[in-house]
Amino acid sequence: MTFITGAAKLIEMPIYQKSNYYILAGTSGTGKSTTLKQLKEANFMCFDEAARSVLEEQLAIQGPALPSNSPLLFVQAMLNQNVKDFKNVAAVRSPVFFDRGMPDLVHYALRFNIDPTEFEKASKEYCYNKKVFMFPPWKDIFINDSVRKMTFEKSVEFHELLTKVYKELNYDLVEVPFGKIEDRVKFILGEIDRLS
Repeated sequence: MTFITGAAKLIEMPIYQKSNYYILAGTSGTGKSTTLKQLKEANFMCFDEAARSVLEEQLAIQGPALPSNSPLLFVQAMLNQNVKDFKNVAAVRSPVFFDRGMPDLVHYALRFNIDPTEFEKASKEYCYNKKVFMFPPWKDIFINDSVRKMTFEKSVEFHELLTKVYKELNYDLVEVPFGKIEDRVKFILGEIDRLS
């Protein structure tokens, strides 16, 4: 599957390659943010999901970058935040964790039916560790809130597309098993130890 429909050739080598940057991937309501919070409490450098912060900021002002106003501006706002976060801790050598990453922007573009070229290019320029921790849909913990409006069934559909996007961008997916937060954190840290 190729996401880019135009003839433009993308760069082949990343500008930024950070093997100590780990993505926690998955759709909404899978336990990523709760797991990230636990990693943060264990003194790891962590970055929250750009989508939620952009949505909260834009909802507060009924801004132009709300998905209902301009899906393109929404995904571009997330791109700006992701680039800033990526560059912000470039000197850190210990593991850094991200609630979603650049490849998710390709996923958002495809969901909103906008040209993914800009976001696929960014995903090839800013590369994380090739092992991505994928959180599968988990009905038992799925809930809606003021920002998360989708149904569980829709989240499963989005998960399948997200998986394809990450594989297309040459990431290896490590599925995080269901379980207590402490066990999920232990699994992730164990996988990182095993890889190093």
